[in-house]
Amino acid sequence: MLSAELGELDTPGFEVLLDAIGEAFAHIRPDEDTGEATTADGGMAVKISLPTSRAELAVTHTLEGILRGPNLHLTLRLTDEAPAA
Repeated sequence: MLSAELGELDTPGFEVLLDAIGEAFAHIRPDEDTGEATTADGGMAVKISLPTSRAELAVTHTLEGILRGPNLHLTLRLTDEAPAA
């Protein structure tokens, strides 16, 4: 899924997702364009891939406001589930 495809998020869901995306960003090495992380509670794994065009922007609406940023490719899965093929 692309981050531009996210629907409106409630505050707790947005905070968990933003933290996980931030952790995944921290794992991107200079010569790579993907990163992976797990939420603090270990319940969800997130993998992000940077867009090929850095000009691609996503807009995510939350109850707190609007977040604009790169249109990341997101792979989200619960850690007790097998990854989707």
